[in-house]
Amino acid sequence: MKIKPFLTEHFFAKYEFTASHLLASSDCETTSIAELLELSGGSLAGLGALKLGYTESQGHPDYRRMVAEMYEGVAADDVVILTSPVEGIYLTMQTLLDASDEVIALSPAYDALHHVADHLCGEFRPWQTACNSPGVSTRRSSATQTLNVPVHAKTKTTTTGKKTSITRT
Repeated sequence: MKIKPFLTEHFFAKYEFTASHLLASSDCETTSIAELLELSGGSLAGLGALKLGYTESQGHPDYRRMVAEMYEGVAADDVVILTSPVEGIYLTMQTLLDASDEVIALSPAYDALHHVADHLCGEFRPWQTACNSPGVSTRRSSATQTLNVPVHAKTKTTTTGKKTSITRT
C-alpha cells in the first residue's frame, strides 16, 4: 500500500524531542505514572504485577466492557480499542468508503485524513478553511462558502441557515 508521507509526523519526528521550546504538540499533555496511579486508585505494586504483552486485536475484553458501560445501548462487542488517530481514520474510511466515492475534508487537517482518503477513493477534495482577516483564527463556518462547486454530478451542497450539508444523490 502506497500512501503519501504524513509530513506532520516527519516534522515531529525531527523536532519534537530536540527543540528547546515546543509550541505545538501532536499528543496530549504527558502524565507521570504516579499521577496515573493516583487518578486510578491503583498502587505501584499492582502496576508492577501487570504482565506486558499483546492483547486481543479488538482490545482487552474488560476494557471494551468498561467503555461500553459508559454508553447506552452499546455492547462490548461494538467497541474497538485503537492506539492512534491514524488507526481510527483508516478503519473508519476503509469501512465507509468505496473506490468510486469522493471525499471532501476540512483543510488544514491531520495529514492522515487527507492521504488515506486520497488513497482509498476515486476523488479527494480539500475543503480549505477561510480566514477573514490577518491575525484572526480560522473560522470553519465561513469555509462553507467555498464549497459551491460539486465534486461531480452525484454530490451536492445544501445550505439552510448557518448549516451546510453535503448529500450524495
